[in-house]
Amino acid sequence: MTTDQSSSSYIYKEVPLYAKTLIIVQTLVILFFSFWFYQEYTYNAFFQSWLNGYIQTNQLFLLTMFSGLTFAGVAVGVVVRSHHAKASLAIASALKDTSDSLDTTRTGNLPVGTEQHLIDMIRRNATPGSSSNQTQAQATSGTNPPSGQGMPTLQRRDPNQPNTQ
Repeated sequence: MTTDQSSSSYIYKEVPLYAKTLIIVQTLVILFFSFWFYQEYTYNAFFQSWLNGYIQTNQLFLLTMFSGLTFAGVAVGVVVRSHHAKASLAIASALKDTSDSLDTTRTGNLPVGTEQHLIDMIRRNATPGSSSNQTQAQATSGTNPPSGQGMPTLQRRDPNQPNTQ
């Protein structure tokens, strides 16, 4: 199931039962009156002549009303699509927040515990009098630690940029 489908079903589940019932009843009433209007127009000659005369005299008004209703329908469609997009975005961001809170770093490279373990290992192994200057130089990636301090510095590098060592 895609995110868009799940957000639509989620929104549908949030509508109260009385509202769903009211919508269904209104739809049935509209369908009934539409059927009744068609039957009346088909079998009532007086209604037919009155409606035809009304349409001929009020063409500009009816065209304006039809255009206005069409544009309003398009606007409602745009708003509904926007709402669905916002709902999908909210669900996606909620899923991302959930995955961020499940023990991963903000960049998602390493779990927090692993990164902290690496930092602790480097701190334990890097002493000021250590003879592993080459390891410290590699860990600092070209930056010199301040004098009197043999602690390497961890730096994040963009893998897309060339290495400048």
